[in-house]
Amino acid sequence: MTESEALNVLKCTIKEEVEDAYELLIFDFKSKFLQIVPPIKLMIALVKKIERINTAYYVFNTESNLKIDMNPILNSEIKLNLFLNQYQLNVSLAKLQLSSTVEGKTLIVFINLLIEIQKKLYLKLSSYIELKSDDLNKFEIKLSESIDVYKIQTELKELQLEENKISEYIRSQISELNIEDLSMITKSVLNSAKQIDFNGIRREI
Repeated sequence: MTESEALNVLKCTIKEEVEDAYELLIFDFKSKFLQIVPPIKLMIALVKKIERINTAYYVFNTESNLKIDMNPILNSEIKLNLFLNQYQLNVSLAKLQLSSTVEGKTLIVFINLLIEIQKKLYLKLSSYIELKSDDLNKFEIKLSESIDVYKIQTELKELQLEENKISEYIRSQISELNIEDLSMITKSVLNSAKQIDFNGIRREI
């Protein structure tokens, strides 16, 4: 990448503007994660944009050797309510670290961490029932609808739904109810199954 191309990517006209422009761009990317976790494909697209901005920035600066390798601490073998507690903790920690980073490379690490956390959520929820294409198409669950983990936890308590009864409960809802009558748990399982197909997520073996 030439200096002229790099300035264009960073939306600058002169080298002296590079630092401020880079900081502003990184801040703008971080702001997208302040409230909700964006869809996986959007996060992947953001990573590609940040990588391009980093390439432009390092035309004028020495690239750091910082390496961070992080994996979500989520145990898919535990009960759903405990898993959801772990999920919330992982998301909170990832977003906290993401919000405090000032470097694009580090920002990418925490975005990728959030992507892996979301994948594990979808895999966990969809594991409660084997869904055929007919089941997924029967209900108009929008991929843009975020999964409200807190509401799922509230429902589990209100229904006093034990771990070994979750699959049976979801199956009965799918076979008997219309979309507007489905519980948050059932909607979230359908959403997760659709997310797995849409994002090409590989199921754990």
